[in-house]
Amino acid sequence: MIRPRDRAWLRAKSVAMLCDVSTRTVRDWIKAGLPHSKVGGAVLVNRDHLDEWLRGHGVDAGEGVDQIVNEVMAGLN
Repeated sequence: MIRPRDRAWLRAKSVAMLCDVSTRTVRDWIKAGLPHSKVGGAVLVNRDHLDEWLRGHGVDAGEGVDQIVNEVMAGLN
């Protein structure tokens, strides 16, 4: 079985799993400019474009989720 991190193109659900966020967050990222393609009814994100987009938004794919969660939690306090 090919894991999401090994695929060149990911569906929104796989992007969410890979980044440990909700699919709603991925949809928000797409609205915010995450490059994607639509094939039929599927939204596909190229893995290289995802990594580049995350880096461009100050998120390191390896530690980005923790950073995002900490920022969100700090905003709630």
